[in-house]
Amino acid sequence: MNVENISLTNQQLSAIRLLLQQSVKVTEESGYQYHRGLETAYQQAIAFHFMLAYHAFLQEIAADYQVKVSSEDDFSHLQSLLEEREIVCLQCSRLAALEADASSWLKVVLNAYQDCWRSSSKAKTKRFSAAKNLENVMNMKDISHESGRVQYRQGLIELQEIVNQYRDLMQEW
Repeated sequence: MNVENISLTNQQLSAIRLLLQQSVKVTEESGYQYHRGLETAYQQAIAFHFMLAYHAFLQEIAADYQVKVSSEDDFSHLQSLLEEREIVCLQCSRLAALEADASSWLKVVLNAYQDCWRSSSKAKTKRFSAAKNLENVMNMKDISHESGRVQYRQGLIELQEIVNQYRDLMQEW
């Protein structure tokens, strides 16, 4: 088990947890002065940290099994590489299945992350008013702000469980 990869995964999971807590705190404290843009910024930051945790955990598993993966690869690709070596990794299979399931928390996070980039590139190619441009960049199609926090919280819990199960199995092995 590579301590550097474990540490990176843990850092990103902690960042997600802290951003979720801060997002709730800001919403509760601001009351009527609630700013949708601020909540959207938190949701985008959470989506980015989920992607960083996702890739850190992908790299963690790949390093443990001495398989080369790129930053562009996903768990489906890693699973196929492990299957070629006749290696079974239940957590990798579970995450690959979640990637393929359009209604899963992981797919929602992956789509939210991609939407951030799509909206950003659209904003660069078109000229809008400042307010319209900001709204376009912050458009998160898959999740509303309140349900987004719930979805992200559920995703964090599930991802943390998967990571812990994997690490427990690797220590036994």
